[in-house]
Amino acid sequence: MLWNPSIGQFAKLPSLEIRGNNTIYNGFGYDHSNDTYKVVAFSYYNGLSEVQTHVHTMGTYFWKRILNFPRGLCKESGKFVSGTLNWLPYDHSIIVSLDLEKESYR
Repeated sequence: MLWNPSIGQFAKLPSLEIRGNNTIYNGFGYDHSNDTYKVVAFSYYNGLSEVQTHVHTMGTYFWKRILNFPRGLCKESGKFVSGTLNWLPYDHSIIVSLDLEKESYR
């Protein structure tokens, strides 16, 4: 569920079908090119050997799987800046940025 306290409304997200049971909902942002909001979720299994990325576009009824997150996990949720969600991985060597329009990392 997503809750917007300023207008008192909520939206129910569709179920995320993944292997294993380790899911971290880790980002929310606005895609200006499509005038939509997107939720990003990471799931992992087999330790941290593979961190899958799933994107839900609000107003649709499914999650889309995109390229795996490139740098393990992060301790904080993604920060939205100018059409991208940004994370600082645990190793602090780089910032990982997900372009919400292209749904690709840089």
